[in-house]
Amino acid sequence: MPGANFVLDKGYQAAAAITKFQCVKYGSGDQLATPVTATNDAVLGVSQEAASAQDATDGRVIDIRLMGITTVVAQVAIARGAKVRAHSTGKVTTLAGTAGLVENIVGIALETVTTDGDWLHVLLTPGVITNTAAS
Repeated sequence: MPGANFVLDKGYQAAAAITKFQCVKYGSGDQLATPVTATNDAVLGVSQEAASAQDATDGRVIDIRLMGITTVVAQVAIARGAKVRAHSTGKVTTLAGTAGLVENIVGIALETVTTDGDWLHVLLTPGVITNTAAS
């Protein structure tokens, strides 16, 4: 798999243990990142490295991809071109497709994967929210 292309990575202090290529959200402060813990959390970006619980205690700063193309971990099978959102595990999944549900999109899948745990590239579309009833 060719490598990811980035536009903007930013260092954030890990506020908890974070897995590489996991979706993260803001922690309790402006410069803190913590794993996504609920489906449809607003995503800050995708971690580009792992941080242990001890790293978080020590105040380690890790790179978070905010814009560009990043590798992420899939929760389910995802088709190329699908819009993806964060799952409560920090992996990405397809949109729920429930009429009237507003969902926070992480990005657009650039390839097809078939299994939970597969890595895929996603074009990040930060801050985009869609109403699936209108999609």
